[in-house]
Amino acid sequence: LAETYLSPFPDSPVKESLLKLNQFIVDRSS
Repeated sequence: LAETYLSPFPDSPVKESLLKLNQFIVDRSS
């Protein structure tokens, strides 16, 4: 899901921020 969502973004600080946010949401959900 994360890869599909982030696929339009190039490797960048924005992508890194989204990855961290996604991981945070996953951690909160479990």
